[in-house]
Amino acid sequence: VITGLNNEAVHKAAQAMSFESRFPGMAGQFALVREVRPLPEIPPERQSTDLTFADLGYDDKVLKSFSQKTNYYFYIPFGWRLTDGAILDLHFSHSQLLDYSNSFLNVLLNDSPMATIALDDETSLRGELKVELSPSQARPGQSNRISIQAEMYPIDICSDMDMWLLVSDESMLHLNHQEQDAPSLDLDFYPYPFDQRPDLADVIFILPPEPEPGEWEDVLQLAATLGDAAGGSNLAPAVTLGSNWSDEALAGYHLIAMGRPSRNLMIQQVNPQLPQPFQLGSDAIEQRLNNVIFRMPSDLSLGIVQFVPSPWNEARILLVVTGTTDPSVREATSLLVNQPWALKGNLVLVRDGAINTLDTRELTGSGIIAAVATAVPGIAEVATVSPTPTPAPTAPTAVVLAEQPVPDGADSPAWLVLLVGTTGVAVTAIFVIAFWQARQRKRNLSGMG
Repeated sequence: VITGLNNEAVHKAAQAMSFESRFPGMAGQFALVREVRPLPEIPPERQSTDLTFADLGYDDKVLKSFSQKTNYYFYIPFGWRLTDGAILDLHFSHSQLLDYSNSFLNVLLNDSPMATIALDDETSLRGELKVELSPSQARPGQSNRISIQAEMYPIDICSDMDMWLLVSDESMLHLNHQEQDAPSLDLDFYPYPFDQRPDLADVIFILPPEPEPGEWEDVLQLAATLGDAAGGSNLAPAVTLGSNWSDEALAGYHLIAMGRPSRNLMIQQVNPQLPQPFQLGSDAIEQRLNNVIFRMPSDLSLGIVQFVPSPWNEARILLVVTGTTDPSVREATSLLVNQPWALKGNLVLVRDGAINTLDTRELTGSGIIAAVATAVPGIAEVATVSPTPTPAPTAPTAVVLAEQPVPDGADSPAWLVLLVGTTGVAVTAIFVIAFWQARQRKRNLSGMG
């Protein structure tokens, strides 16, 4: 229960729950929160070049039986290119009761074989294998996977011998690399760059002015996923309802706009800059080729994810999670939450589980229309118009919920009043729940590992 004597008090209590507090008041069955201090500026943590498996959170692992495999995940920062000196220094030991003529160990990087070593008496006590990590198989800006696969056969196949191989947590990755100018960003690297600050303080979620329950659920799921990916102990993303911001404030944030275009003012503002624009004043998609307008059927249910540089700062990203219907927005959100590895390019179309990825930067106008029509058949020429100049997006004063008191007596939808009383408090409370759930899942998984 998160509560208080007025809306501002509830807001403070929710803020206190949004990060891992270490003061004694947060122990026991209840806590009284008088003030919540602003979070300090946290610079992005720099990735270490040398990492042991223990540094990555893994203990010694024991593989048993004939054929076993275990995985280790590590992150390569965006802009790093591994050099020839990048290696895995693998330390292991194993049973001496093995048929060495048929027993060996494989090492793979992102499912590509890197090295194989035969097991023998020399490797049984202090086995060591230096594995060169191929730059062509590494994935900068993403999670990478080292797989250790052991094939073991006993000396006597009919006996019940204990076959085992231990992978030491002292095994070390040496990620020698060159830093290069980052290539153009796209969805291949998601959740980068939204997870670069551990507190998500440079991310704003943009919702419709009066979000519906399904839209709250969508942003909760996506926020929980990003909070888990960022891994910070203090979490303070900004949230706003509508599009009431100054150009200067927008320039400092990565933006995530969610909801149908007809409901989200931010999506309406940036519509001309989107790879897949929408028909003005509706949720229907359209493309233009010279003076000809092409549109999809009006009953189309299509989830859409779009990834473009922010119109207010090209060093920042605008992520648009939208669709032509409410169920299709759910499907687009689910794709980001549950299948981020399926994302590519700068435009993703999802319909009834079928995922189509496009990079419109590599296509001509007719090529985009052909690609969209292939992904979702039914596009047709509907009109010919005279071109008119498109005004640049405009916007007034940034609203960062975490820094503003919540006034009493604010008007809210009836369903929201039952939850917390005001829109501002609801946003904070929802993120509290989201990040708490993400942390609990992470701890449970760690405990199981």
